[in-house]
Amino acid sequence: MSGIMKANSNDNTTTLAMKRKLLKEKAVPIVLEQDRECDDCVLKDRCPNYRAGERCILNFMVPIEDGGDITVAMQILLEQQYARLQRALYIENQEGGYPNKDVNELIKDFVNTIKELKEMIDPTDEFTVKAKGKNGTAFIANLLKGGNNG
Repeated sequence: MSGIMKANSNDNTTTLAMKRKLLKEKAVPIVLEQDRECDDCVLKDRCPNYRAGERCILNFMVPIEDGGDITVAMQILLEQQYARLQRALYIENQEGGYPNKDVNELIKDFVNTIKELKEMIDPTDEFTVKAKGKNGTAFIANLLKGGNNG
């Protein structure tokens, strides 16, 4: 992959859908001490999966086995984050369009997540050299030419 997948590209959309399917197939139910009980859930009155006396069926883990899995997971999270941002912007507009601190934070988080995803997909190599002192620059130049500064 050489960039963030574009929503209007059939090949990329198909690839992302296939990867999502594979991630879901790899999902394995796990039981943890902190699993949620349906009876204690804040969603119990409106959850279609609510079962009295049962544990939440939404507790699952998707093993991440390689960089591709991480990239797909990040893309899925980015889509969810974008949907949250769109809802927040809509609410902000409906409430008079005055800036909302929560919306500003969502925007910042969204932009940062895009940057992180881009770096994961298309990392750039960077080499930084710093020199201090009156002969520092000459020392580094000599090193880069293959000189012996020892």
